[in-house]
Amino acid sequence: MAGTHPSIDCIRHLQEQNPDRMKNFDGIKKIDILLGETASHHGGWRAAKPLTATGAQMSNSFTAATQIVHGQVLMPQFTPDTLVDEDVWRLVDLTECKLHITDGDSIGCQEVGIRFEDGTVLHHSVPSAFGVEPPLSNDDIVAKWRQLTRDIVENEVVEKIEEIVLSLEEQDDLVTLFELIRQTSKNPLTR
Repeated sequence: MAGTHPSIDCIRHLQEQNPDRMKNFDGIKKIDILLGETASHHGGWRAAKPLTATGAQMSNSFTAATQIVHGQVLMPQFTPDTLVDEDVWRLVDLTECKLHITDGDSIGCQEVGIRFEDGTVLHHSVPSAFGVEPPLSNDDIVAKWRQLTRDIVENEVVEKIEEIVLSLEEQDDLVTLFELIRQTSKNPLTR
């Protein structure tokens, strides 16, 4: 859900700027996520067990906690085993999503504040999700493609698709691309 991406971006920034502190997620006391109206309506609800893979992806509290614990929020983080991860659920229970509307904010404007047991507070805000502002570069798109297909599509197939897509303007026909895309991939939720 698009409304979870800015929260994940905030957490990722805090992890990059404070790697040691953010790896100590046992020391987290409270997480506040400030959301615009649309994101609050769609993803600001309190997550509760049991949660489906779809529900987990729609929850700002679950995706933020997942980013903190696992360092990424991709399909492998929504398998049945990871949906019951006690470290993630402890952080979900410490998370409060709040409606935060200010004049001039974009629809994706979000803020995350993390309070630790020792009183330290880490805070970051973004005006929009990465990919919206700033837009994704070609290198960003290729990196995301590789992340999303890792371990579910054969490397050779990934590389061939990538090669064709990156040279679409020079292609005479796309039959090979369609044949590659039509191949069966592994289900990322059954790992």
